[in-house]
Amino acid sequence: MDIRELINLDDVMEELGLGPNGGLMYCMEHLEDNLDDWLTEELDNYLDDDYLVFDCPGQIELFSHVPVLRNFVEHLKHKNFNVCGVCLLDSQM
Repeated sequence: MDIRELINLDDVMEELGLGPNGGLMYCMEHLEDNLDDWLTEELDNYLDDDYLVFDCPGQIELFSHVPVLRNFVEHLKHKNFNVCGVCLLDSQM
């Protein structure tokens, strides 16, 4: 699945005059508003024993300032998915 089928960051930035961080916040909130519709429909395309990897943006604001990703995980758990989070960091940092 590709979130760009639901919403596109470049389009949001251009149409709303937002920067990258504001645009990402807007896109993630739009995803949150569409968890029951778009995401549920996309998840129905996978089998019970499939593993899914979600590559999330690295902006810390999406994790610390708004409940979007927490609600995303709760939605997955409600749909009977086991969820494991992995944070990858640049070793030089």
